[in-house]
Amino acid sequence: MCLNGCDRRGTVCRRPEERFSQCCFSERVAYGGGSVIFWGGISYDGKTELVLVPSGGRGGGLNAARYITNFLEEHVVPYASMFDEGFLLMQDNAPCHNARAITSYLREVGIYTRNWPAMSPDLNPIEHMWDYLKSRVRKRNPAPSDVAELKEALLEEWDAIPQDYVKKLIRSMKNRLNCVKNARAQRSSESNSSSMKSADLPTPKKNKVKDKVKKQFKKAKHSLIPKKKDDSDKKEEKGEKEKKSK
Repeated sequence: MCLNGCDRRGTVCRRPEERFSQCCFSERVAYGGGSVIFWGGISYDGKTELVLVPSGGRGGGLNAARYITNFLEEHVVPYASMFDEGFLLMQDNAPCHNARAITSYLREVGIYTRNWPAMSPDLNPIEHMWDYLKSRVRKRNPAPSDVAELKEALLEEWDAIPQDYVKKLIRSMKNRLNCVKNARAQRSSESNSSSMKSADLPTPKKNKVKDKVKKQFKKAKHSLIPKKKDDSDKKEEKGEKEKKSK
């Protein structure tokens, strides 16, 4: 989350001649004025702690080794031990999540994961959790003025999110999947109908096309090959030569 980020949800009510008025503009800071990367998990019975990820650069960022030591060992494994068999970890297709070291470690500790479809972050309820968390931080008055205050605000608002909201997101998973199935079925039916319409159109017969091509080829061939001279043509040429010699 950026310190001075914009969610592009602000609306402006103006008159036609006030398009370039100063009151209708919102100021922005280059590169957001600093940002914070965080990690967290939700379930129907609760949520994990919000963990701040070190910034990039030397010794920062998130890789497979840091993901195991700072997140899986400290938060996911203890949280999974609170449940019976059947605990399923749902994570996106980030490179640090799909590394071989991650899959082998999760296999050793007995945590199963589900293959998540690519390019579908909107199906994961955690994405709506992040959006709700950011909206709560932006509504704070006064707003965070630096990165340190932004970190404190994120931790406070994460703890203040009620569990009923998390349950509502998780219960919506069935409707999300049904909407995707219906949209895909509608798209496939439309493509099938368009293909059937194109198949109904009259198409020229192959034999007729071949005959036309053969005729055109024969005409071109005869025009290029010189005609053979008959006996009458030879006699006329001899008569013309004799006249010229006289």
